[in-house]
Amino acid sequence: MWIDKQPKSLITISALFIIACIGVIDNLTGYEWGLSIFYLFPILIASWSVGKLTGIMLSFIAAAVWLIADKQILAPHSHFLIHYWNAFVRFSFFVVSSFTLSTLRSALENEKRLAAIDYLTNIPNSRSFHQAAEYEINRQRRYQHPFTVVYFDVDDFKKINDQFGHTAGDTLLRTVATVIKKNIRAVDIAARIAGDEFIILLPETTSESAHAVIEKIRKNLLAAMQKNNWPVTFSFGAVTFTEIPSSVDKMIQKADELMYAAKRAGKNNIKYA
Repeated sequence: MWIDKQPKSLITISALFIIACIGVIDNLTGYEWGLSIFYLFPILIASWSVGKLTGIMLSFIAAAVWLIADKQILAPHSHFLIHYWNAFVRFSFFVVSSFTLSTLRSALENEKRLAAIDYLTNIPNSRSFHQAAEYEINRQRRYQHPFTVVYFDVDDFKKINDQFGHTAGDTLLRTVATVIKKNIRAVDIAARIAGDEFIILLPETTSESAHAVIEKIRKNLLAAMQKNNWPVTFSFGAVTFTEIPSSVDKMIQKADELMYAAKRAGKNNIKYA
């Protein structure tokens, strides 16, 4: 949404300005014309784009502005507290509406986050990786910077499930994800593609730099497997792209082919291109 790209301070100031304008119009039109619903629009926009607390603050300000306009009109009421009661009712309505919308936004953001995360390892999934890789390809197309893609899987992973059970297999995959996250930069993207297969995107990484990173990851993965007495190793395929690949799928396919070449060479191996 375009409004989400605007500074939060600008959205808040704009909402305050709109509320003030509605208050002036409310005062000029008199008590016969109800404009309460119009106060709600800037409150909801700010609640969605800025947050719950801002929505509550604007709800209070809008109710206060309405109260001032209502008292300026000198509309006939049977009791002086009716002004304040009506303002409280409007404030409550604004707050409930703001709270509901901001809660909905939080729920949608959480669903979006979960849709991009692998449920088992808590790292990005295949879909999320494709999006990140597409961005990197477009960035390389503009700046002509190299990047490296690393594809690897767990050699003999089936033995873990057969000998130790699927719970141990799940623990192993989570351990792999943990090791990866500890040994890559914040700008790098690691994802679980499927089963025991993982992929890492290393932006701004030459072939020489990639070698050092992969060797470090492999060393720490093997150490973690040995610590847990899991009889597995890892086969890696790594491709450094200095020319723009035609698509994300082609990019992944090239790294995948190298990974299988490492397996055919005896597993527990790394193939570079």
